[in-house]
Amino acid sequence: MRLTALQIEIVASCRDYLARNDQLPPTRQLQDRFGWKSQTSSVQQMNALIRRGILEFNENGKLRFRRPT
Repeated sequence: MRLTALQIEIVASCRDYLARNDQLPPTRQLQDRFGWKSQTSSVQQMNALIRRGILEFNENGKLRFRRPT
């Protein structure tokens, strides 16, 4: 499934944050990074990446990049 330009930018931002912090960025950080007025926008974008199979929840309920099966 193809990602939108915005989703590609979000994934790149998440990968950069993950490399520096060993976890995905909080939704508030994404909100600030992309200039969204609402944190809900961040949540909706992360949910879209889950639906597209890019992200998943780990056993502790935290988001992570989906692992190949």
